[in-house]
Amino acid sequence: TLDLDLLLVDGCQVSSEGLQLPHPRMHERLFVLDPLVEIAPELVHPVYDRTIESLHQDCLEQRADQTDS
Repeated sequence: TLDLDLLLVDGCQVSSEGLQLPHPRMHERLFVLDPLVEIAPELVHPVYDRTIESLHQDCLEQRADQTDS
């Protein structure tokens, strides 16, 4: 089997049993946001209406807060 995680597709929003677009947890995952912010920092997340750069910054801050605790 092949497990393929689609992150974003041209601003589409889909929610079905087999597919959710954008990926429901991409905004929480640095391993997704780190490379994405390098190639498309101004791309706007269609659900949160925020740039990838902004979501990436939030994720970094949350990680720092967890490290400080």
